[in-house]
Amino acid sequence: MVFTFIPFLLFLVVSITATVLLVPRTLRGMRRGREEARIQADQLGLEYVDGIDALRRSYLESGQTKALEAFERMPAFLRSFAESAAPWRLEGSWKGVRVAVYRETRSSGKSSRTYVVAKAFYPSPLPFKFRASREGTMAKIGKALFGLKDVQTGDPDFDPKVRIRSDDEAAAASLFFRETAASTFLALLERFPDAVADSAGVTRERQASLLPAEELREVLDLLAGFAAEVRA
Repeated sequence: MVFTFIPFLLFLVVSITATVLLVPRTLRGMRRGREEARIQADQLGLEYVDGIDALRRSYLESGQTKALEAFERMPAFLRSFAESAAPWRLEGSWKGVRVAVYRETRSSGKSSRTYVVAKAFYPSPLPFKFRASREGTMAKIGKALFGLKDVQTGDPDFDPKVRIRSDDEAAAASLFFRETAASTFLALLERFPDAVADSAGVTRERQASLLPAEELREVLDLLAGFAAEVRA
């Protein structure tokens, strides 16, 4: 029994020691990342937000009002920890369009990945659900073999390149009837094929802890260009 207990005790001591040593390093990394984001916000003319303000804005933006209420009811020490670990946000106006840039970490089982999300908002949210993105290979195969359907605008240059899904096909199609809206969205997808438009705005995300300033400028230019063309 004693010999069985000793390896477990050693493992426990090593685990605790590793955790204690890792925490200061993690906190230093978070502080460094926040300072880099703060500098980038100044360079781009955007507002830098972190802590409780960043959490609240994130919850409200995503419509998670109940989660925000639950957060407010947490014990003070838990709220304090959550605030210290909250990701930063950059917000403001870009070419007359409201934009937000934030970091988001997603966990799935054994691993986690961090993304930088850039988003431009429409002048007002659309009253129907839709999603527009680049038409990939699998969608093309689905259309050819299984009759997969999506929204069509009637534009022979636009339709083969963009997949649109919506609960109001006519309204979704009408967004791209104007040549400027269609062309700005195609320009966005040509440069950033992973961009997606939905009912609230248009988004592009990339796995990273911080985007280079020049790349972020280009992303925001293209996102804002399309968002400005969308009318409810």
